[in-house]
Amino acid sequence: MPKGGASLESFRNDSTVKSVNVTELNRTALDGERAEFNPSSAEKKVLRFMESRRVEGSGKEIRHGIVEGVPGSAVTLFIRETYVRGFVRAGSSLYVIEPLGDGLYSVVHYDAGKFPKEF
Repeated sequence: MPKGGASLESFRNDSTVKSVNVTELNRTALDGERAEFNPSSAEKKVLRFMESRRVEGSGKEIRHGIVEGVPGSAVTLFIRETYVRGFVRAGSSLYVIEPLGDGLYSVVHYDAGKFPKEF
């Protein structure tokens, strides 16, 4: 996976990447117990948060949960006042959410079934 500063174009050569999308994310919509997650225009998932923890003095919150209706799913979001980053795992799909700025986020959809067995 390309590290910080890599262009979205650099993901095209990664055989584990199914798609890369740029989307808006309403940071305040993540404050409730449930939130809608649309990794692409054709997909809609509902996240249900089970645990939330604030990191004292840092302005950070870590939220853990699941994707409703997907057994074995997992959600981990790292939330600050101005941005969100994190991971959503649903079946063999892994979504990585990274801030791009101005309220826009990249959502990289990986096919975890193509990861090396060590993962």
